[in-house]
Amino acid sequence: MKESPILRLLDRFERQFTRRGIDYRAMRAILRIKLLMDSRRMPTLMANASGSARKRREESNLQFGSLLLYALTGFMLVPIILLGNHVLFQFSLVWGVIMFIVMTAMIADFSSVLLDVRDRAILDIKPVDRRTIGAAKSIHVLWYLLTITLSVGLPPLIAGTAKYGAAFPFLFIPGLLLSDMLGIAVTALVYLLVLRLFDGDKLKDLINYIQIAMTIAVVLGYQLIARSFDLVQLQFTLKAQWWEILVPPFWYAAPLGWMYADSGGLYIRILALLGVFVPLLAVALYIRLLPAFEHYLQKLSQEGAGAGRSGGRILGVIAHLCCGMQQEKAFFLFAYRNMSRERGFKLKVYPIMAYSMVLPFIFMFQALRGGTWSDISSLWVFLTYFMLSAVPNVVAMLRYTDKPKAAWLYEAVPLQSRGLIYKGIFKAMLIRIMLPAFVSMAVLMIVLLGLNVLPDLIAIWLSGCIYTLISSRMMGRALPFAEKYANINPAGGWKTLLLLILLLGLAGAHLICVLLVPYGSWISLALLLAVNLLYWKYAFGGGLSWEDRENEMSISG
Repeated sequence: MKESPILRLLDRFERQFTRRGIDYRAMRAILRIKLLMDSRRMPTLMANASGSARKRREESNLQFGSLLLYALTGFMLVPIILLGNHVLFQFSLVWGVIMFIVMTAMIADFSSVLLDVRDRAILDIKPVDRRTIGAAKSIHVLWYLLTITLSVGLPPLIAGTAKYGAAFPFLFIPGLLLSDMLGIAVTALVYLLVLRLFDGDKLKDLINYIQIAMTIAVVLGYQLIARSFDLVQLQFTLKAQWWEILVPPFWYAAPLGWMYADSGGLYIRILALLGVFVPLLAVALYIRLLPAFEHYLQKLSQEGAGAGRSGGRILGVIAHLCCGMQQEKAFFLFAYRNMSRERGFKLKVYPIMAYSMVLPFIFMFQALRGGTWSDISSLWVFLTYFMLSAVPNVVAMLRYTDKPKAAWLYEAVPLQSRGLIYKGIFKAMLIRIMLPAFVSMAVLMIVLLGLNVLPDLIAIWLSGCIYTLISSRMMGRALPFAEKYANINPAGGWKTLLLLILLLGLAGAHLICVLLVPYGSWISLALLLAVNLLYWKYAFGGGLSWEDRENEMSISG
C-alpha cells in the first residue's frame, strides 16, 4: 500500500517526538491505520453519490474526489480577489467563506474522528500511553483539516499572488494554518467542557445539538461580515465596532489590509495580533488539557439508562387527538420516538430546519438597514413560507436510519394497506419536527409584526400540511426508517426544484388573496382548512397492498 505523504514527512521529525515522551513507532502505526480508513470513508460532501458513480468512487480514493470538489469551491473566490481594490472587505469575505467551508466540513466529518472511541477496545490492551494516542489523533485531525483548507485556499492563493506579488503567500498561508489551529482548539475545548459535565447517551445527544448550533453560528457569523461595511459612493468603509474583534475572518484579513491598503491604524493592528495570539493560546490550552480530554472520552462508551417515560402520557394524548385508528396511532408513536432518539436523523435534518428558520429574519433585518421598524409591513409574515422549503428534505430523510435491520417490523404488522403507516409517519413529522420550528417563528413574527398576522400564520401552517402530503407523493413513499444513510440518492433533485416552485405558487396565491380580496386572510384560512380535511382523509386511502411492497422496495432501493 502506498503510504500517505504525511507519514514520510513525520519520519524526519522522529527525534522531536521521542524527546517529548511519545512512542513514535506506535504513533505512526496508529496514524497509518487512521489514514487508511479515511481513504475508504464516504465524505459528507460526496454522501449523495449513488449507483455506478458510487462504485467508481469506491474503486478510487474517495477523499481525493472530495478535495477536488473543495477546490472547485475555492475557484468561486477568485473573482472576489481580482475585481476591485477594497482589500479589507474582499479578504474578509474570502476568509469568511474559507472558514465557513472548513468549519462545516469539520463539524460534518471530523467530529466523528475527534470523538471516536472505537479504537479503545484495541489500544487499551496494548502498551500505548495516552500521550501517544493523543498525538496520533491530533496529527490526524490537523492533516485532515489542512488538506481541506489547502484545497479551498489554493485558487485564492494563486489569484492573490498574481495580483499582489510574491509577498502575498507569506501572509496568506500562515493565515490558513492559524485558522485551522483555531478551529481544532475551539472545537475540542467546547467538547471537553461537555464531556466534563455529562455522561453516556445524554452526552451524545448534547454533542449532536452542539454540532447543529456550531453550524448555525458559522452561518450567522458569515452574515456579520458584509454587515460591517457601508457602501458609500462605491467605496467600502469599515465601521469599527467592538463586536468585530470577535469575528475571526477580520483577524486574517487585517494583515492583508495593513500590507496592501495602508490600513495600519491601531484597530487593524489589534485584529492582526488577535489572529496570531488567540490560535496559539487556544492550541496551548488544548495540548495542556489533552490528557483530560482523552480521559473524558471514555464516557462516550457508557450507555445511559435510556429515555425516561416522562412526557409519555402527554404524547399519548397528542397521538389520540391526531390519529383516528389504533394502528395509525401506533405508527405515529413509533415515528415520533424514532425521530426524537436517532442522532443521525437529527444531525441531517435539524441544520436544514435551523437554516430555513434563520433565513427569513436575515432578509428582514437586511431590509431594515437605513430604515425603522415603522417601515416594516405585516406582509413580511409571508417570509415564513421559507421555513416550509425544508419540508421536501425532511420527507426524503424519513426513509433512512442508522439501523435498517429493524425494518422487519413492517413484515410483522398485520396491515392490508400501508396508508396507515404513512399517515401516522407524516403526522408525527409535522408534530415533532415542523411544529416546534413553526411556533418559534410564529412567536417572533407576532412580536415583530403584531397580533394581526395570526390568521396568516395559521394559513401558512395549513399550507405546510398540504405541502407535506404533496412532497410525500413526489419524493416517493418508501418504507420509513428502512434504508441506510449510505444509500441516500440525489436523483430526486429535479423533484425538489418543482416542489420549491410549487411552494412559491402557494405563497403567491395566499398573498394575492390577502391583497385583492376583502378579509383575504380569513378566507385563505377557511379554504386551506377545508382542503386539509379532505386531503388528509383521502390521500392515503389508495395505499399499496402488501403484495405490491416488493416491487416498490426494488424501485426505491
